[in-house]
Amino acid sequence: MNLLDMRTIVFSYVVTNIICVWFVLLLWRQSRDRFAGIAFLVIDFIFQTAALILIVLRGAVPDWISMILSNTLVVTGAILGFMGLERFVGKRGPQIHNYLLVILFIFVHGYFVFVQPSLAVRNLNIAAALLLVCVQSVWLLWHRVESGLRSLTFGVGLVFFLFCLVNVVRILQFFTGVHGENNYFQSGISEALVLVSYQVLFLLLTYSLVLMVNKRLLMQIGTQEEKFAKVFHSAPYALTLTRPSDGKIVEVNETFFSITGYDRNEVMGKNTVDLGLWEHDTDRAAAVDALLKTGKVQGNEFNFRKKNGETMTGLFSAEIIAIDGEKSILSSIGDITERKRAEDVAKREKVFSNTIIDSIPGPFYLLNEHGHYVRWNTYQREVIIGKPEEHIAGMNALETIHPEDRALIQARIANVLQDGKEEAVEGRVLLRGGPAFIWMLMTGRRMTIDDHPLLIGTGVDITERKRAEEALRESQALLNEMGKMAKVGGWELDTDTLELRWTEETYRIHELSPESKPPLEEAINYFHPEEREKLSDSIQHALKYGEAYDMELRFITAKGKHLWTRTICIPQLVDGKTVRLKGSFQDITERKQAEEVLKKLEEQYRQAQKMEAIGQLAGGVAHDFNNMLNIILGYSQLALMKIEPSSPLNADLQEIMNATRRSADLVRQLLAFARKQIIAPKVLDLNDTVAGILNMLRKLIGEDIDLLWMPAANLWPVKMDPTQVDQLLANLAVNARDSISGVGKITIETGRAEFDEAYCSQHAGFIPGKFALLAVSDNGCGMDKETCEKIFEPFFTTKEFGKGTGMGLATVYGIVKQNNGFVNVYSEPEKGTTFRIYLPRHAEEMPVIDEPLKQIKPLTGTETVLLVEDNETLLKMSKMMLEELGYTVLAAGSPNEAIKQTGQYAGDIHLLVTDVVMPEMSGRDLQKRLSALRPDMKYLFMSGYTANVIAHRGILDEGVNFLQKPFLMDVLATKVREALEK
Repeated sequence: MNLLDMRTIVFSYVVTNIICVWFVLLLWRQSRDRFAGIAFLVIDFIFQTAALILIVLRGAVPDWISMILSNTLVVTGAILGFMGLERFVGKRGPQIHNYLLVILFIFVHGYFVFVQPSLAVRNLNIAAALLLVCVQSVWLLWHRVESGLRSLTFGVGLVFFLFCLVNVVRILQFFTGVHGENNYFQSGISEALVLVSYQVLFLLLTYSLVLMVNKRLLMQIGTQEEKFAKVFHSAPYALTLTRPSDGKIVEVNETFFSITGYDRNEVMGKNTVDLGLWEHDTDRAAAVDALLKTGKVQGNEFNFRKKNGETMTGLFSAEIIAIDGEKSILSSIGDITERKRAEDVAKREKVFSNTIIDSIPGPFYLLNEHGHYVRWNTYQREVIIGKPEEHIAGMNALETIHPEDRALIQARIANVLQDGKEEAVEGRVLLRGGPAFIWMLMTGRRMTIDDHPLLIGTGVDITERKRAEEALRESQALLNEMGKMAKVGGWELDTDTLELRWTEETYRIHELSPESKPPLEEAINYFHPEEREKLSDSIQHALKYGEAYDMELRFITAKGKHLWTRTICIPQLVDGKTVRLKGSFQDITERKQAEEVLKKLEEQYRQAQKMEAIGQLAGGVAHDFNNMLNIILGYSQLALMKIEPSSPLNADLQEIMNATRRSADLVRQLLAFARKQIIAPKVLDLNDTVAGILNMLRKLIGEDIDLLWMPAANLWPVKMDPTQVDQLLANLAVNARDSISGVGKITIETGRAEFDEAYCSQHAGFIPGKFALLAVSDNGCGMDKETCEKIFEPFFTTKEFGKGTGMGLATVYGIVKQNNGFVNVYSEPEKGTTFRIYLPRHAEEMPVIDEPLKQIKPLTGTETVLLVEDNETLLKMSKMMLEELGYTVLAAGSPNEAIKQTGQYAGDIHLLVTDVVMPEMSGRDLQKRLSALRPDMKYLFMSGYTANVIAHRGILDEGVNFLQKPFLMDVLATKVREALEK
């Protein structure tokens, strides 16, 4: 076959395909809404036609287009056609193998176009690919399709079977025939026959497809008509088909007969007017008018008349439809007579129920499973929600709840809806969206309608109750707070059940949790064992006789803390019978402690008053008494100087002097106790000071008593007069010695002590600060508590008459107090006694004293001394002593006389010796006056009592020269020389 002939065949094939595409497009347009897959068939046909056009253009377009793309469109179109058939018969399957087939086809075709050109292999390639697709189509249409559709798909399957045969022949030709030139248009007769076969089969495929689709369409229409007939005759409504021209009924269903009471012969060929079906002609006219205007009537209620004359209410609908090209009116009448009656009843019941619900004086509502409003009453709408009806439906009920209560209410709603349990909960409900709210007691119960759970809710306004409860709570809180502040609790005992109730403060005092509910017996056991019987008896008397009681009792808390408590009971009587005990319970520990402290303070105050009185007494008599003692002592000494030692008067004068010295010591002890003793404090190391007098103390206590000295290392320094340390230890040692019968031991020790405010608040008599400790202990007979409380009182003694003055420990007390310290004593009978003296630490370091050796100078002198003394006898005696010592003496009986003599005396006055306490002016003031006249004049004060003139609280001013009365001549000589040589 020549080139023109092959191209002619291909061109005719193109024309044939275009016609087929046109028919398939028409088929798609007709059936696209009914059947799936038609669009795939349209694309298949378009691809096949486009492939033929590209083949015709071979030589005019590149080879890859005319050879590869064209044949790829053929295979791809075949696969799309197969996919369309799958969708049409409803048997879609995976296509991965077909996708791989296309890829493999393109690869092989390309290879034999560009690498090793071979028309025969390319023909084999396309025949094999089309064979595989056609076999799948035959298998689908003859085997996979449902049996009911196989009669429709058989013809199309047969066409694909013929395609398979053609492709098989084409493949066999490759293996049996002779391969011509590599030019499609110069192919032999066999290729031309194949192409013609394809063209014929393509026409058959188009015809069979159109036939298959139309048959299925007719089948579907028949099925629909059958369904319509079944629906028409089995519908629960009275259905009629009438002609619009004359209104004659052409068909009715069985329901029409059962509803109206007519039979088929009475109805067919008649209209509704003939039957008298419409109770009101106006209703019929309105329905016909609406039908003519809009083409249909939907769900209108009209009254109809049955054959027997009864009236029924029907729900009427009608629509103009086309059947076999002719217009008909399809009408339906639903008998809703019973429903209308039920609706009327429901309306009446709804009105009734609405009236009842709206008459509820509180909220009423229904909530669905989501917590949204379904039903509500007027109160809920107007008072609580405050919105129009249309805005309430579907509203979440939690919107009306106070935000702080929503979680609680939501949980309770869920409990009711899920578990069916009735719930009651208190919460705050917002009024009309808030912020104002009221308290509600809301009760919810579950009910089920149409298998949907609903919550029926009601509420009671409890705002006033809540306010009362809040006021009560505030009052109770205030009462508890006041009780806590006052440490006063309350209690109540039911006489029938013996149930005991306490307030919070009562629990707190007991140190118990309010959850515990101790019975009466346990409550009594919290009191001190010695108090329980007394309390139990009082409770029994209150129960039996209605007697009240008010007692202060010792108490032990649950945690072991010891307290003092006051419990008061007031019985409540009904008809003379005790029905309840009420009372208060108060922690009075602080008051008791305060009373104890006050008692001690009163005792200390009385002691201080006593000491002040003794001090005033001592100060009052010391001056004159010391002057008298000085006169006796001085003249006795002068007399002794003038007689021979062998004189019988010598012993008498010695006795007079000894008695005078003892009297002077007693006065000094009184002054020491009254803290009016004249002292000269120095910074001391107690260890050194005590060590210096140990030998004297050993001689004082005797050989049968051991003296143990225990000094502490790094002892803090103190500032006091060293002679006072001697006095302290001497008095304490003698006191210890006298308490020991026979052999014994006295221990002196030192140490350091420090006390804070907290410690001192719990230990009466202690002072906060740092102290050096001086302790004296013995293993003597000891003392009882009553004796310990009196030992520091002046003149108190436990010794036999004549063996003690009672001033030793009083002197110790006075010295310690004068130095701002305090003393503590511990003693028990037969267990010895310990005195602990605490002296304040001195902040400065111990001074380093490096004194040069003093030359012993004679105690006489030749200087001029101005002597001032208001006691004439003492003035005369002192003048005699000074003159005896070699001094020139100017004697003055008063300060004014001394001033006068100073002005008149022309020579030097080297020393002023003056009494301190004098009528006209004090010795200090006189010294100041005279110092202005004679600046170089030295001075020496003398006195038995200074009255704070030259000392403050008994401590001498810095640099003051002082001579204590009464004095001996040698003491006077020493003090005069010290003053002159300072």
